[in-house]
Amino acid sequence: TESTNSATSGTKGNTACPLPPSAPPPPPPPDVDFIYHLCQKEKWDQAVKKREPYFPPTYMRDGKFTRASVYKEDIVSVANEYYKDTPGKWIVLEINVQWLYSLGIAILAQDAPESTPKEPVKCLQIFGGISTTLPGLVENVYPVLRKNSDGTFVQLMEPTPPNIDNKAGTKGVNQKLSTETPVAKKNKDAVSDVAVPEQASSKPQV
Repeated sequence: TESTNSATSGTKGNTACPLPPSAPPPPPPPDVDFIYHLCQKEKWDQAVKKREPYFPPTYMRDGKFTRASVYKEDIVSVANEYYKDTPGKWIVLEINVQWLYSLGIAILAQDAPESTPKEPVKCLQIFGGISTTLPGLVENVYPVLRKNSDGTFVQLMEPTPPNIDNKAGTKGVNQKLSTETPVAKKNKDAVSDVAVPEQASSKPQV
């Protein structure tokens, strides 16, 4: 995520106006298939259960976008930097970026709101939420293994495709996601289900 004008490349620009007013958001590079979003399992499950789009707690405060990353391997280190002290289960959504763009949702890599000249922070920004009812948009869900002892994020577990209920549907959408989200296999180091405190919403979610 090194660009301010596209999903993967470009030059430094203005966070408030990354492109000329007349220019449409550029499409994702053809060689990028997926992007990744770290989120609290509880928040995602709530959206799935209600069959509503998922928006991270910081969506409005950040600037009406959902944070993401092209690099799945960086998620664990980011989680430990920001959320080690936040109890609860976390998951990583694997999102089909080409399909997301085809829905008219812009994806831009640019300065994060917390970025400063001395400590620049780049992040991939999805200018919209994530649908919980479109089969295939979220390709996989990765449970994140944590240590019970200190909350350290250890690794992403084996991914599982979201369950799709082909029998249920609404007008215009004939399939829906199950209210169940894949979780990590039982492990003595895995975190148990606990309530997530509200103060977690004040932190950026990747």
